[in-house]
This record gives sequence, C-alpha cells and structure tokens, in this order.
Amino acid sequence: MPNPAKIELVNELKELLKNNNVLIVADHSGLNVAQISQLRRKLGESGSVMRVAKNRLIQIARAEVGLAPIDQVLEGPTSLILSKNDPVPSAKTLKVFIDDIAKPQIKAVIIDDRLYDVSRFDEIATMPGIDQLRAMFLGAIASPITGLAVSLSGVYRGLAIALNRVAEQKQAS
Repeated sequence: MPNPAKIELVNELKELLKNNNVLIVADHSGLNVAQISQLRRKLGESGSVMRVAKNRLIQIARAEVGLAPIDQVLEGPTSLILSKNDPVPSAKTLKVFIDDIAKPQIKAVIIDDRLYDVSRFDEIATMPGIDQLRAMFLGAIASPITGLAVSLSGVYRGLAIALNRVAEQKQAS
C-alpha cells in the first residue's frame, strides 16, 4: 500500500507538471544543501520552482499527467525546474549557476510537452526573454514612426526658420 506522504508528493508533482509548460530535469549530485537552497532562491526570483523528488515518484506523476517520456534520464539524484510560459529566465538563471559551480548537470529540457536535446539548453539560455523580445518588436515598430516624426519636425523647423528670416528681413526693411 502506498505511503500517504508519497501519494501527496505525487499529487504535488502532478499539479506542478500540469500548471507549468517548461520543465528542465537536472542531476543535482555534488551540490550541498546550501547550494541547492541558493539555486532554489535564484530560480524563485526568476519565476521558477525547483523540486527534488525520487525518480519513481516523478515517473508516476509524469505518466498520470501524460507528459513526454523522460524515464530514460531519471537516474541518480533528480531535480525538476518548472516554469510557466517563458523558458528563458529559468534557463539563464540555471546557466549562470552552472557556469559558477559546474553543477547541476542538465538531463532533459521539455517545453510545451516537447522533449528537446540537452544541447539546446545553452541556446535557450542565451536567447532574449519574452519581455525583451516584446521590447525589441515594439522598438522595431516604433523606429519608422520615430524617423517620420523626426523628419517632419525637421521640415517644420526649417519652415519656421525660413519664415522667421523673412519676418526679420521685412522688419529690417
């Protein structure tokens, strides 16, 4: 008979897997408690959640939710990094942490129920985030409008200067 604590943990994992469309599976071996706590805090600041769970419980929750199969990577200590909507902030945070400490090791990346090759993690971590992409898009849209406004203001300024000179010449004569 299953342990009530394990049933509760599977239910929590199922909710996390249902409510987040970004999942990064990592091997946290070699990290001490302070480093894991620091990583959790940094991921929390980027809008992500990190959970450590037994592989068998992750397998059960994943199967019940219907998520892409990741059983082949569920060996050894496993951490789940989950995020909603934008994978970039959590990937960037994790990448900085990995660059500093050389751990954890990325096992799998799933975005919108699609399993990506682990080598794509670095690409995701170096991409601009959704907010930055929106700003770039709005800047690209606003650029021609700004250019037009500057051009038109230059024409009006030139006209005002010419009219001012004509007025000065008439006053001088």
